[in-house]
Amino acid sequence: MKNIKVLKFLLWALIIFCILANFTWLYLDKQPPEGNGLQDLLPGLDLYNAIRAGSLNYRHFLKICWIYPPLVPASYTLFYLIFGTNTGMELMVNSIYLIIMLLS
Repeated sequence: MKNIKVLKFLLWALIIFCILANFTWLYLDKQPPEGNGLQDLLPGLDLYNAIRAGSLNYRHFLKICWIYPPLVPASYTLFYLIFGTNTGMELMVNSIYLIIMLLS
């Protein structure tokens, strides 16, 4: 039983470390995202803009998310709607998926 408590403590310590490291990175790094991250970021931004303009329909949704399943772009869109658009959201969405992975 003690071993399980130690493992739970280590898991939560790792999660807290990852969150703090991500916020530190957001504070220190002021460059816009680049590379592969834009493949998920731009469809999420397109979905956000379509929702804000009131022009999102099924056809538009499929046009935006036609290569990959829309889970990650939709996650970006949700974060944009809650927190606004800034370059730190892609890191925070990835943090949520990291925590889910660690807890599963």
